[in-house]
Amino acid sequence: ENLKAFLVSPSVTRHEQEENKPLFSGFWMHSPHWKENKKYPDDFYYLGGGSGYTLGRSALQQFVEKAIPICRPNKEAPQEDLLVSWCFKDILNVSGFDTRDASGAHRYHQLPVDRYMLFPHKKKFGISTFLFKSAMEFMQKEHGFPLLWGSDYLSNSSISFHMLKSPFDLKRYEVLLYGDGEAQKACNYFQP
Repeated sequence: ENLKAFLVSPSVTRHEQEENKPLFSGFWMHSPHWKENKKYPDDFYYLGGGSGYTLGRSALQQFVEKAIPICRPNKEAPQEDLLVSWCFKDILNVSGFDTRDASGAHRYHQLPVDRYMLFPHKKKFGISTFLFKSAMEFMQKEHGFPLLWGSDYLSNSSISFHMLKSPFDLKRYEVLLYGDGEAQKACNYFQP
């Protein structure tokens, strides 16, 4: 339901209809290693595939008809999120749409919620947390996004979560986001 509400929101409607731009949205990722290997421009960011990305109808049509036939058609690699984002930018001149809510909280989540709650106080989480931190710092520096941590980071209208380990996690997230009594009962039932 959060995705549906996001897609009919005034900002998305304005973006697609009034500004006539294709919708390509998700969590903006950036790697500091690009400066070393020069595969992509320093200011390039991609939409992380772990939490998913959302394409509007126009974006999907343009991607299939214009980008796929000419954007690295023989490239085989596991990083489809990076390749799709590059094709949108390089061929279609389309960048990611800002999916944060009115308070600046994020709707697409690359890490489990417990990491957001502890971040940045707990320093050692591995490469995924390093990439998340790099992405957040890039968004602040290049686009003026505020650095939000803990519960300020998570939108009540979240759309997608990556790295969930059990059905219990989904129920817990529902309780955290909506405070739903029925979900709370299920949470207690599924608790290990």
